[in-house]
Amino acid sequence: MWFISAADPARPGKVTARAHTMDRCGRVPVPGVLVADTLDELRALLPAGLTRRDNMLVDPPAVVETWD
Repeated sequence: MWFISAADPARPGKVTARAHTMDRCGRVPVPGVLVADTLDELRALLPAGLTRRDNMLVDPPAVVETWD
């Protein structure tokens, strides 16, 4: 899953996506961070074949989109 945020204090003015995925065996987290100037630019960087999911009530307010 990729969580997109427009409020990353480490990257002011940027939009970031953080991957929360596991390896093929489901045991080791695979890190990933994408950074862009705009949400549209960031969407273009996401891996092909993902589907946008509605945000859930448990998502932090900084999460603007979730893809998996």
